Amino acid sequence: MITSASSGVQSKAEEYLTHYMDTQAWLPRNMVVANMEAFSRLSAGEKVALIDAAKVAEERGWKLSIEEMMPRPRRLRTPASLFSRQARR
Repeated sequence: MITSASSGVQSKAEEYLTHYMDTQAWLPRNMVVANMEAFSRLSAGEKVALIDAAKVAEERGWKLSIEEMMPRPRRLRTPASLFSRQARR
């Protein structure tokens, strides 16, 4: 199974997998896509407001991503996980 630590915890992967390796392969990302033609029709003030809001959203997104990802790998490595039980055998 290849998945993010977050999805692994949500699907309770520690209950049915025997090994876990944190590769940091899937880190949550969100983005907004805008039509360049529509963006070019905005006033200068609207463009500044949109870009400023995007900067705030980006900072918040990175913060939430880090908060989400930091504890998840540790949870998959808990003594209750199959990974840990396999290691003790």
